[in-house]
Amino acid sequence: MHTSPKPALCSTGHVVVVSAGWPPSPGGSSVLMRNLLEGFDPSSFTVVTSHFPDRAALEEGEQQVARVLYQPSHLGRLGARMSDLQAPLAAWRTLRLIRAKKAKVVVAAYPDLHLLGVAMWAAKRAGVPVVAYLHDTVAEANAHRFLYNRSYADRTIDEVR
Repeated sequence: MHTSPKPALCSTGHVVVVSAGWPPSPGGSSVLMRNLLEGFDPSSFTVVTSHFPDRAALEEGEQQVARVLYQPSHLGRLGARMSDLQAPLAAWRTLRLIRAKKAKVVVAAYPDLHLLGVAMWAAKRAGVPVVAYLHDTVAEANAHRFLYNRSYADRTIDEVR
């Protein structure tokens, strides 16, 4: 049986997908992003993400992956500060990639704050639209914190807005 080729991620051109959720980053967002993008022609998109040197390497697959931030997870605040310092260079790398691929859109899906800033800055500078899919990352990332729970636990979403 002959299988049909995979469709392009976007019919109008190349897409740059910026995501912290990409293997070997642990978590459901990595699995979700990889499984979602495996359904599309890998030449129609490029993934921009972080490099996690202390995590076990997973098979990359056929997708084009650019790792623009170096994020050792065991450094805590120092690691976050390292990301702060790297963000401008990561943004320039992402901008060069957008231009080289002649991307028509930037999609920031499950980004951390650094990669969200990188995606927004690079897309604006390149003059292409940026779409952000944040899911419930703020709520999920802070759900275990005392002050967040104290502030929001008994309030509805409409009250928080």
